[in-house]
Amino acid sequence: MVTEKIFPIRTGAPRMTTSQARNAIAIEMCTPDAVCEALREEVREFIAAELKDIPALERAKNWTAVNPGFSRKLGAQGWIGMTWPEEYGGAARSSLERYVVMEELLAAGAPVAAHWVADRQSAPLLIRYAPHLAARIAPSIAREKPTSA
Repeated sequence: MVTEKIFPIRTGAPRMTTSQARNAIAIEMCTPDAVCEALREEVREFIAAELKDIPALERAKNWTAVNPGFSRKLGAQGWIGMTWPEEYGGAARSSLERYVVMEELLAAGAPVAAHWVADRQSAPLLIRYAPHLAARIAPSIAREKPTSA
């Protein structure tokens, strides 16, 4: 007899079986629309201009490469905090648009370490659990001072 493992969702929440968990995270294939493809081209042009003098060996370190100036330029483009609500300095764009930007940045070897944690984790957690702090902190992460919070 095969027994399914049971995964807790969060404290106090109902538990789900392995098959329920597998179905809960089902991802459907999609095709980026014209907005995403135009954004992709915009990001590629930006990368070509901004990274033209960075050698391939340096680009290979993009996950750990810290370049606050580059991150500020991304923020000025509205590409940090893309999916955050506008009241927190975000652009209220779709997750697919954010994915397109990240895909192009990582494929090109753009330095992302200066803003990565703040963009993906710190600010979203503040927005969800401490909105009074997020209102003060998140806009500066998105535009001026992206170094991980």
